[in-house]
Amino acid sequence: MEALKRKTCLIFLLFFSITISAQLQNKILGYTLGISQFDYVNNNLNAKGIDCLAWTSGKIEIKNTLSFGGYNWDYTELNFVGKKFSSASFKAYSFSRTQYEKLRNVLVSKYLSYQKPTKTSNGYGYGDTVTETFQDSKTTIVLFYNNNGSGYVSLTYKDRKLTERETSTSNSNEL
Repeated sequence: MEALKRKTCLIFLLFFSITISAQLQNKILGYTLGISQFDYVNNNLNAKGIDCLAWTSGKIEIKNTLSFGGYNWDYTELNFVGKKFSSASFKAYSFSRTQYEKLRNVLVSKYLSYQKPTKTSNGYGYGDTVTETFQDSKTTIVLFYNNNGSGYVSLTYKDRKLTERETSTSNSNEL
């Protein structure tokens, strides 16, 4: 009987710890932020027939419309720091306010406990902007919307460690 109680308690604790450690998505297009390597991602995208342009600076631009998260994105950029996958940005140039709200609501419902305060601003002739940020210990997700007439949206996933490293090594003397 005592062994059964211990097993039940252990199972409960394992389930509870798995639930508590839920985090932001860090696997994008099948590649893991902070882990996947530049050459692997580039070769794999080409093998899938995805037309992309790889830059020696550590960036892969996907030339064609790409479907991700149930939306079609006009432009996709994958960035790498030290050959490791550091961020993915998806951009659409004609996103309606309704589409934006739907996407925002999905992210908020999925990642509410990781949401940072919403930032809004008047674009002074370039449209009003809204920025939603979600962040855990490994990943940052930024959703940006500008109602500049056509409705520009960007959705960016970043590995925090790599993007902070990239920022700290940039040359501030150039400013």
